[in-house]
Amino acid sequence: MELVPAFVTHYHHPDRAPFLNLSDLDDADLNKVLHALRGEPEIETSQRRFG
Repeated sequence: MELVPAFVTHYHHPDRAPFLNLSDLDDADLNKVLHALRGEPEIETSQRRFG
């Protein structure tokens, strides 16, 4: 039987609020966010890959 944890952890950038939803953005803002997320590994601010 698999146990479900009683809590969830979520890592987020300190300059952004946690649990933001990309579906809430208009196309212009979505493109800005996606561009920023794709660029982070290049500038070594994130150890996690996006996309």
